[in-house]
Amino acid sequence: MPHFPQVTDSTPFKVVTPIGMLGYGYDFDAFEQLCAGGDISAIIADSGSTDSGPQKLALGSTTCPRDAYLRDLEPILRAAHRHQIPVLIGSAGGDGSNIHVDLFVELVHEISAKEGYSFLVASIYADISPELVVDQITAGTVIPCGPVPELTAKEARKATTIVAQMGAEPFMDALLGGANVIIGGRAYDPAPYAAVCLLRGVDAGVAWHMGKEERCTVISVGAHTLYEKSRPDRLVGPGGILDLTQSKYEQLTERTVRVSGAVFEPMSYTVKLEGAKPIGFRTMFMGGIRDPILIAQIDTVLPGIEKYVQSMTEDFDGDADKIEWHVYGKNGVMGSLEPDIGTPLEICVMGEVLSSTQSRANGMASLARVGLMHCPYVGQMATAGSFASPLTPLEVALGPACEFNVYHIISISDPLSLFPITYHSISYPIGSSAGKTNGDGVVVKTPKTYNRAPVLEQPPKATMAELVAQGSTSATLAELASIVRSKNAGPFELTFDVMFEEESTYQWVKSSGVLNPTTMSAAFNMDESKVVACMFWDQARAFKFTIPRVKSQGGFGERDMHGCQQHIPLMRTSDQRFSYFMHIPKSHTWTGKPLPLVVLIHGTMREAESLRNSYAQFSEDHACVVLVPYFAAGILGREDRDSYKLIAYKGIRFDTILLGMIDEVADVYNFESDKFLLAGFSGGGQFAQRFLYLHPERLRAVSIGAPGEITPPDSTIDWPKGIRNLSELFDGSGAGNFKAMSKVAVQFLVGELDNDPKALATQDGTGRIDRITFLPEALVERGVGVGSVLEVIPGVGHQSADARTRATTQAFLRKQLEVAEAL
Repeated sequence: MPHFPQVTDSTPFKVVTPIGMLGYGYDFDAFEQLCAGGDISAIIADSGSTDSGPQKLALGSTTCPRDAYLRDLEPILRAAHRHQIPVLIGSAGGDGSNIHVDLFVELVHEISAKEGYSFLVASIYADISPELVVDQITAGTVIPCGPVPELTAKEARKATTIVAQMGAEPFMDALLGGANVIIGGRAYDPAPYAAVCLLRGVDAGVAWHMGKEERCTVISVGAHTLYEKSRPDRLVGPGGILDLTQSKYEQLTERTVRVSGAVFEPMSYTVKLEGAKPIGFRTMFMGGIRDPILIAQIDTVLPGIEKYVQSMTEDFDGDADKIEWHVYGKNGVMGSLEPDIGTPLEICVMGEVLSSTQSRANGMASLARVGLMHCPYVGQMATAGSFASPLTPLEVALGPACEFNVYHIISISDPLSLFPITYHSISYPIGSSAGKTNGDGVVVKTPKTYNRAPVLEQPPKATMAELVAQGSTSATLAELASIVRSKNAGPFELTFDVMFEEESTYQWVKSSGVLNPTTMSAAFNMDESKVVACMFWDQARAFKFTIPRVKSQGGFGERDMHGCQQHIPLMRTSDQRFSYFMHIPKSHTWTGKPLPLVVLIHGTMREAESLRNSYAQFSEDHACVVLVPYFAAGILGREDRDSYKLIAYKGIRFDTILLGMIDEVADVYNFESDKFLLAGFSGGGQFAQRFLYLHPERLRAVSIGAPGEITPPDSTIDWPKGIRNLSELFDGSGAGNFKAMSKVAVQFLVGELDNDPKALATQDGTGRIDRITFLPEALVERGVGVGSVLEVIPGVGHQSADARTRATTQAFLRKQLEVAEAL
């Protein structure tokens, strides 16, 4: 029986993985140098994934061509022979079915015969009988793996091939049996790694975690745990759960990371089943549309063409006969998940047709193409054709179509019972083909040049604090994150990962609360109740979001086989702490006269949305756009409630944030963005009076309501109690231009009962009435607010939402709108 030295701190062992997916190609020279360095305990390669579709299980195809596997196996077997390193390969051919295990064994024979290698090869098979599955269904022990329909006996029998995912035990058994090349059927990805580790006495938690990691930095190791997983903290596999909630990653050298803290929790032994079935035959056609009249109506034209095909097809069967439209330039990649649908310049339409025979699918596709070519539509001017076909033949037969129909879990008592092992003794005389022997019988190959794609140095990302300091109103994840990606998590789920380089930026985004199930489901046009996972993963400074796929991966109507282009809405997600609410009146048009803009500033309680709502009718009655910025609390710490009132605070300029919001909205709506009306009450009143000092040229009028503290035009006191350092603080931007301020209409208002000095003993012990009486007097001395009136509202305290307070403010704004209209 082979001996496996036990691992200690002084006797570590090394495992080499040349490529994440066998058949994709790798740096053969670097791999050989690594193996030649000695002390390599195993070469392990995975060859499996559901990513490339169900056709492998349903139709017997492989992920990569035979020649690609042959190319990648040659250096592996050469290193195994020369350096006596055992080889473990999981999920042969992509699906790990028996025919693909045999294919790989055939390749080992072929290479060995040519080069003169000798191996004891173990084949581990993973196909299981549909009737075994039916028995489990009858016993009620089959469980869906994720958002998957319940499995019925009828459906199980439709599957061409069903495989079970083996754990570490079959690989361990083959190693103990003396095999030095192991070709595994469908296997849990980390199973061969765990097998090598467990035989050497490595803790099970570390052993299973090792099989998840193939990187060499703290963040990349943690991040790899996210890849293709519904969630990264608890990973369910054969015989247990890998709990990573307490995992730790320690950078030892530039290329070495110590991983600890993972715990493997044994449980009753379960394995995942995967199966696929044929569903008919497919034909496709494609072409372009440039006519803007037709593009604008495409959503109504295409269903009409479907009805035309149905009427022209004999015995049309809605279950077997289907048409799926892919409209590229509109929502061809994301389909119903696409939140951003505009009117494109041109579109590419691909029609996908499914039917019971290839001939029938071809006929339906021809009808659909001709229907689109000559369809009538409102306002039609082109009568020679509406569909630009770039290729011949005009319809392309794609052959059999298939879909995953088994993705379920069953319980077994013996981890080896479903996975029989067959041994093959391979021994060939020394070959002499493409190279020369080095004297010990090993053929030396001429090295191949490996042209690695150039590594592009990415520009550094600004931190959130830096963006805010620059006056950004918000920051998208594309601006903040180092990685934003989407990927399949099995054939029935889609998962999204967002990762950050800087801890401060990660914590900023995490604390914002923006990334939550509600906002994420809204971003992808889906029901929040269907969200599978929505969580942060501190070990990788990452956010994880998982949802069900709209269609099972690789089936009819597939839009993104790998799920790798679904992340764009996530990139545009922004930190809503600097967001805004708006009301656009029904009278708004994009081509007419620009509407006036009214900006309302909320108070300390941040009632931005209700403030917007309370001015909705005002907006409609007076044909003005209403914008209410939302300056959230906690921007600079938990106790931060008042920073926006000061305009400038610890590098953040809230005035430029507001102006940035106006510029942003002006790109979308037709309103006067150069001058606007500004109103604020309480904390909003503080902002409004200070904004007047800084940007009088942008204001038509300003309403200053009941500010708790004021900034009089006192040149002997620093900001915010005076204006002595105004120009210095605000970059010499012309702040404090009293001539420009004198042109702005000003309202001062306060409630008659709003004069409690105990509530505001922060400046001089006076109440709001005293302060707001002093402020206009001081400003009028500088020529500002001449002719303004202090409005003291009878019977009202400090209540911005009081109808009398609102009516007084709106009366002033209405008058100023009339003045502006008359100019």
